[in-house]
Amino acid sequence: MRKTDDDKQDLAYNAAEFCSTKDAARLLGVSHRTVQLWVENGALQAWKTAGGHRRITIASVNRLVEARRQATVAPPVGPARGRASCCWSTTTAPCCASTSSRSPAGACR
Repeated sequence: MRKTDDDKQDLAYNAAEFCSTKDAARLLGVSHRTVQLWVENGALQAWKTAGGHRRITIASVNRLVEARRQATVAPPVGPARGRASCCWSTTTAPCCASTSSRSPAGACR
């Protein structure tokens, strides 16, 4: 059976869409072994060459980079819960909501 150009295109892959485990590790800031484990547990999409080398999709690397970036962004800080809230009184020095440091009016304004 003779191979057509369409068959050859199916067998070929676009190298720009894939990277090695070493390149993925560099992009993600992790070790080579961590990338291998992420491929094995499905966190990164990859396939193995005939020689046993992994080729990881750039798209899956980019998704993981974005997920890690979002995980490291701290949520906005709101008012502290369970802590004394401090404020400035117009007539006194700073006061706190604790009883020993309340302003003469009896509460922080």
